This record gives sequence, structure tokens and C-alpha cells, in this order.
Amino acid sequence: DTGLIPYAQAIPSQSPAGDESAWQLPIPTPSAPPVNSLNLIGFIIFGISVLILVGAFISVRELRKKRNCER
Repeated sequence: DTGLIPYAQAIPSQSPAGDESAWQLPIPTPSAPPVNSLNLIGFIIFGISVLILVGAFISVRELRKKRNCER
């Protein structure tokens, strides 16, 4: 109510210039976090290397047993 404020000027209503949707920010859509394929490849390589090391250890142990029995 401008009558309560002395010497108040009436403020004209403002309308947006052009399309109102231009003032609205686009809402980002949530997306699933990307699967990090490097982690998966790292785990596979680690698993293969562990299997190779275990196989090498077992074969060396068996060869030593055979050599000790032959003597």
C-alpha cells in the first residue's frame, strides 16, 4: 500500500523481455556413476599374476622334491 509511505512513487510492473523460459536454468538429470574399467582391468591383471606366482612356487617346490628323491 503506497498510501502509507509519503512521497512514494508507484513502481511499474515489469515483464520479462522475450521468452520467460530463457531465464530458467536447465535442471541436470542425475546419471549413474561411470564404471571405472581401469579398476576392473587392474584387478584381473592382479589375479592372473597371483595365479602365475602360485603356480611357479608349486612347480619349483615339486622340482626340488624330485631332485632330493633322486639323490
